[in-house]
Amino acid sequence: MGLNFPAFSQTTYQTPPQAIADLVNAPSTPSVSFSKNGDWMMLLERADNPSIEELAQPELRIAGMRINPATSG
Repeated sequence: MGLNFPAFSQTTYQTPPQAIADLVNAPSTPSVSFSKNGDWMMLLERADNPSIEELAQPELRIAGMRINPATSG
């Protein structure tokens, strides 16, 4: 009686459908913050998702932080 695990039989990298890839890679919508008296408005933009190359970099895990030893970031 062999076990059949189809989810584990995938051996090649697969890309998602183009609609999903476009959604993930779309620029993020900026946030808005106002000063207490309403005189100033600030648009806050977030960094995009990191690339595969960035995620594959070696990292040090110290006190819950992830530090890239090549950039100290």
